[in-house]
Amino acid sequence: MEDSLSIRLEPSDAESLPLGRLLQLAERRLLEGKVLDRASRSKLYGGRWRRLDVRPERVRDLAQLQALPYTDANHWLAAQGSGSIARFVAERARLWVSSRSNARKWVPIGEADLRRMMGLALRLSAMIGLGPSERILAITEPAPRIGNCVPYFWVMADMVAGGLHLEMIPGSVTMLGRNNWPEFAAGRRPQVLWGHIDDVQALADTLCAAGKDPAALYPDLRVLLCFGAPLEPKRVDLHRLFGTNPISCYLSAELPYLQAECAPGAGIHLWLDVTIPEIIPTSELCKEREVPGYVPKALFITDAPDGVAGEYVVTTFGQSLPLIRYRSGDRIQLVSKGTCACGRTHPRVQVLGRITDGSSMQLMIRMDP
Repeated sequence: MEDSLSIRLEPSDAESLPLGRLLQLAERRLLEGKVLDRASRSKLYGGRWRRLDVRPERVRDLAQLQALPYTDANHWLAAQGSGSIARFVAERARLWVSSRSNARKWVPIGEADLRRMMGLALRLSAMIGLGPSERILAITEPAPRIGNCVPYFWVMADMVAGGLHLEMIPGSVTMLGRNNWPEFAAGRRPQVLWGHIDDVQALADTLCAAGKDPAALYPDLRVLLCFGAPLEPKRVDLHRLFGTNPISCYLSAELPYLQAECAPGAGIHLWLDVTIPEIIPTSELCKEREVPGYVPKALFITDAPDGVAGEYVVTTFGQSLPLIRYRSGDRIQLVSKGTCACGRTHPRVQVLGRITDGSSMQLMIRMDP
């Protein structure tokens, strides 16, 4: 039985396992963890799967997983809004967070999910090369967004198992101009700035409007970690403003797994030991728009050719709410499946933006290589 303060750490070699071994690990976790069985207990899947005669117990490998139907935000909102929210949860939740969008999706997070998130926070510390006693200025989002919680999970994870003695300095965009947290943080000389890209930009704009140079105010800053939107085309401006090259981090309420670039511009590593990622290529998305009733085909990220772009589809091993072939609405491009210069073997992607409407689809078509 796990200690109440234990953290779900991955095997020590999980960063550099061969791609085939990582896939075997994902498949084993999917089956041995009874992920599909747990998902079927949530009304996000249960009723629809029964109507479609989906039998989770028949799935014996990753290939059979791809025969299951997609889930998307519309399914989520419909299940969330029909009847008791308690039936939305597969297993007991310890925390609820919400998406950033106006049509809020409420996300239950269980005890095992919290442990895994804390383990991934330690992984993030290693990925961005944090050293002992370094200080992090974290621009937190308002509750109940996931960006409100992560800094506290991060420092708690370090207290329990990280051993770096990190110091977290939280601030909020809602308090800009009403509280001196940017100046207080400057006195602590942070080495890391973490936040939603819009909030990081808002901090820079506020400081510049007050005649202050962000790079001069935070002279020790060496890591600028941004989530919530693609860094391009803001990467160059943020570099100029803060004096350090930004690093992209992938974080969403629905997928509260910290994933980041190992180095500026190298691509975000998708952790194959905690997710099963797929991609629906642009050509399939276009056919879906043009042909009524057409169901687009997805490729496992490990089967897709380098350079392909499309919609990010993900299966997670969540406790309170596993996601099965969830269409994220995020557009990604596969950078490489090869071993990275950092030694990590997990595929790397760039997040290109949201797939939201016809105009973004047309832009997506023009941008594809």
